[in-house]
Amino acid sequence: MKWRKTPRSTEGAYDLTPYGKDPGVLHDVVSAVYRGAYRIELEFDDGQRGTVDFARYLERRGVFERFRDLEFFRSFAINKELGVLTWGDEIDIAPETLYAEATGTDLPDWMNPDGPPVLSKG
Repeated sequence: MKWRKTPRSTEGAYDLTPYGKDPGVLHDVVSAVYRGAYRIELEFDDGQRGTVDFARYLERRGVFERFRDLEFFRSFAINKELGVLTWGDEIDIAPETLYAEATGTDLPDWMNPDGPPVLSKG
C-alpha cells in the first residue's frame, strides 16, 4: 500500500494516509428521527442512514447526565450550519462518531489512537 503525508493539527507533524482516502471527509447529519427509548435514526449527506442507541451515554458524567431526562433527550435538533446533532447549546456529538455508529463503519484514523503512525517534519 502506498502512503502519503497528510498535515496533522499538531504543529510539525504528519499523519500517514493511504492514497485514495481523504481523512478530512466528514458527513453531515441531514435528518434525525426519534425511534423510542434512547434511539435516534440518522441520515447523512451521502445518503447513508442508521440508528444510534444513545443509552451508553447515560453512564457518562458531565453534560451527558442531562440525557437521563428523556424529555430533554428527545429535544434534539440538527445544527444545519455544522451538520451535527445537538441538544440546546449544551451538547453535540461529533458527526464522525455518529456516522461510524449508525453505519457500522470505522472511525477516521485521526480519531483512533491506534491509527497510522505520525512522522515529524524534516
